[in-house]
Amino acid sequence: MTENKQELRASVLQRRQDLLDDDRSLWNMIIFERAHKLRPFQLARRVHLYRSFGTEVESNHFFDYAWGIGKEVYVPVIRQGTSELAHVLVDRDTKWHRSAFGLEEPMVDSEMLVESSDERWNSDCAIIVPVVGFDLHCHRLGYGKGFYDRFLAETTAVSIGLAFECQKLQHVAAEDHDVSLTCVVTEQRTYVPL
Repeated sequence: MTENKQELRASVLQRRQDLLDDDRSLWNMIIFERAHKLRPFQLARRVHLYRSFGTEVESNHFFDYAWGIGKEVYVPVIRQGTSELAHVLVDRDTKWHRSAFGLEEPMVDSEMLVESSDERWNSDCAIIVPVVGFDLHCHRLGYGKGFYDRFLAETTAVSIGLAFECQKLQHVAAEDHDVSLTCVVTEQRTYVPL
C-alpha cells in the first residue's frame, strides 16, 4: 500500500465523516431504495451483507428486507490470525457481539463458519460491499486489508458497493489483487464500470 493510497483513504473518510447527520440519514434511505431494487439483488437466493460501522452507508435495512422476503443472509467474520473472511448464516435471532476490530459479528462456533470458496458464492448470490472510495470504473478503495478483494476474487456473485457521492474519486489505482465491483450505488445514481 502506497503512502498516496493511505492519504487518499484518509481524505475520503474525512469527507464521509463530515456529512451532516440529516443528509446522511436521508441518503442512507435513498441508497437502500435504489440498491435493493436492483435486479441481481431481487433475484439472489442468498445475500452477503456487511454490518455497517461508524460512518459507512447503513446496512440494517438490507437485513430486514432480505429476511422479510425469505433470502438467506450471510455476514463476514474475520478469522483471528488470518487474512481471510469466513462467513456465517444469520437470522433475526442471531446474537451479536463486538469483535476485536470493533465490528458487530455474530456469536458463533467454528461449525457455523462457511469458507469463502464455498459454492454458495455463485451467480445466484448478491454481495453488498462497504466502500471507502470508488471511481467510474467501479474500482474500489477499501480499508487496506484486502479482505473483500480476496473474497470477491473467489466468487462469480454480483458485487454491489454502497457509498455516498462524496466518496467518488477521479481514479482508484487498481493493483493486481484488486477486484472491480459490478456496480456502486450512491444517493445520486447507480454506477456501472465504464
